Formats: sequence, C-alpha cells, structure tokens
Amino acid sequence: GLFSIRVNLNKKMLKSLEMIFSNRRSISLMLFVLNVFVYLKIGFATFLELSVLSLIYLIPIALTLFVTLFLLSIRSNFKVWFLSACLVPGFVSGFLVLNFVFSHSETTETFYFNKEMQYVRRSRGIGSSGMSESTLIILEGNAYDAYKGIRVFLDYDAIKHHHRITYNFAQGLFGFRVMKDYELK
Repeated sequence: GLFSIRVNLNKKMLKSLEMIFSNRRSISLMLFVLNVFVYLKIGFATFLELSVLSLIYLIPIALTLFVTLFLLSIRSNFKVWFLSACLVPGFVSGFLVLNFVFSHSETTETFYFNKEMQYVRRSRGIGSSGMSESTLIILEGNAYDAYKGIRVFLDYDAIKHHHRITYNFAQGLFGFRVMKDYELK
C-alpha cells in the first residue's frame, strides 16, 4: 500500500534528479543561477564599489568570449556559454564566497539613515510623476557612500518604517571587508 507508493515516488524522484544532474544544460543553468545569486547576495555584501564588482565579473567573461571565439575558434554554443557564463564567473564567485565564509574579526556599527529620493515617472491614470523614496539608504555622515551594495534593499516595505540600521561587518579572508548581517531598527 502506502509503503510501495513512497518507494515508487522515491525511485521516480531519484530518476528525475539523475536526469537533471546528468544533463549538461541543466548543470550549466544551475551554475549560471548560482553565479548570479553569489553576485547579488555575497558580491553586494562585499566592500567593493558596484562598478568594480561588475568589472571583476565582466572582464573575465569578455576575455573568455574573445579567447574561445577568436583565438581557439570554438564554435560550440554550449562550450562558449559554459566557459564564459558558468565556469569563469564561477571562479570569481568562489573567491567572493571564500572571502565571505572565512571572514573574521566581526565588528558592529549603527547608523541613522534616510532613504534616497528618486524621480518616478508614472503612466497616465496610475498617479503622478515626481520624487519618491527609493530602496537605497543614505547613512548619516555619508558613511560607506561608495558601497551601494550594503545600502540597497530589494523590498521598500522592509525599510519603510525604519530609520536606523546596525551592521555586522567582518574582515574577509582575502582582505575585503564584508557585511555579515544587519538589523533595521
């Protein structure tokens, strides 16, 4: 009865997972998504200007594309995609992850903040255009002004009723400071 249904479902699930993890396109897509996640979650928490962070990813990708397409004349779309969008950014992601995970010497800093104002253009019928608060915060004394990654939030509602933030910073393994956590107050 029930035991045989569970065993059957487990066998089907294992077979499905085996198909996913043996398919090179699935693996490459998962690596690509993992790189994007690391870029947004750990890269933004690392004390790098966003332009520098982007260049750290984009320059190796561009060089890999140049080498694979022009110097090595690789014409396999999959190989070019895998090398330039999965493998090479994976090394950068690995560097950022190691720097974050093996960070040490945590410190705490608390700041009052304001929300940055941005111009919002609205379509007809949805409200008027004008200035609106954004999800980027400005810390008192313009602290960490160069590091937008630690000052941006995805959800405005998360910061809407708060005016103070406490950060937990640490020294990264490779010398780049990281924001380990924060608390809005």
